[in-house]
Order: sequence, then structure tokens, then C-alpha cells
Amino acid sequence: MSKNSRPKLHKWGGVDGMKLGEILLDQNLVTKDQLAVAHKLKMTSMSHRKLGEILIRLNFVSKASVKRALAKQLYLEYVASLKTISQSTLNLVDQSITKLYNVIPLREDGDKLVVIALNLTSENDRENLSRLLGREIVFAASDPEVISEFLDNPEFCRPEIEKPYNLRLKINRLESIVEVLEQDIKILNQEVHKLKIILLGLE
Repeated sequence: MSKNSRPKLHKWGGVDGMKLGEILLDQNLVTKDQLAVAHKLKMTSMSHRKLGEILIRLNFVSKASVKRALAKQLYLEYVASLKTISQSTLNLVDQSITKLYNVIPLREDGDKLVVIALNLTSENDRENLSRLLGREIVFAASDPEVISEFLDNPEFCRPEIEKPYNLRLKINRLESIVEVLEQDIKILNQEVHKLKIILLGLE
């Protein structure tokens, strides 16, 4: 990978108040009838799923198109190609973290780190990454299949000879991951306890 070149980026302007379906319709990626069908399912048998997921399941639109529309809705940049991300940029985030959170470091922007994320709407993931890496994290979007293929690429996962300092740094980062996960588990257990109390009151 080239050290100096960057992936081709598309900066979306975003449109105030536009919903995902409206963006897809505006870009002629779905029809009004298809959108109506998806909305009906959203209100009935697929109420637990997001509109984009429903449209994909119905084969009305591709995952990449939904991700592009979501990027526009959230005012995020869309990365068309990951081929020119340099190895030095990839080394900014330990592979154990990239695998856990499904993110790929894209570039440094001052004190911020821009990462391509599979889950663009997870504020919890962004905050955890910020704590683990000790800097503000900004999400960018790309084709979900391209992200998955990149993370599964043996070249990306190739083990390197570690120096003692790097091993200590990795251990510290993994310990931080464990700490964050333990905090999340504690919060989930508290929520489960609250729900059990509510359930007992209803019985």
C-alpha cells in the first residue's frame, strides 16, 4: 500500500431533515412502491428492524447503496476504495481492536482519528474506541462487504515480529478492552435487574 496516497473520498453535504428512505428515493435507488412496502413491514412484522435492513432483505437495494445513503444522512464521508490506505496508518490501531469493533483506521486529522466503521450509528462503539485509543474518534463509511473483505484479508492479518515495548502496549490495550467490556456487562446486568423488578410487578 502506498504510504503517501489516500483513498478516494466523497464528502457528503447532508440534507437537513431527510430520512434514509427519502435519500434513497431522491437518488432513484428505490421506487415509491418499494418504499411503501418496506414501511408497511416496518410497522408490522419487521418492526424490530431498521428500514435499510428491510430494503436489503427485500432485495430492493444493495448494502453499499444503503451505507452511502446513511453516510449522507449522518454527514459522514464515504470512502470508495480502501486499497491505498498505508500500512503506517493501519498500525495506528491494534488489530485486536479493529477486529473487535469492525473498524479500519483511515487517517489522522489533527488530534482526531478518522476510522471507517461497519456500524456507523453506534455511539457506544465510538466512545469505547475513544477511551481505548486516548483520542477523539470520527466515523467514516464504506461498502460493508469491502470492509469485511479488508479485515479478513490475510495480508492485513499477517503477524509481525513484536518488540517487548509493542507487546507491553498491546497488553495494555487488551486490558483496556476487557475493562470497557466489563463496564458494559455491568450496565447490562443492571438493566436486566430493573426489567426483572418491573416484570415481577406486572405478574
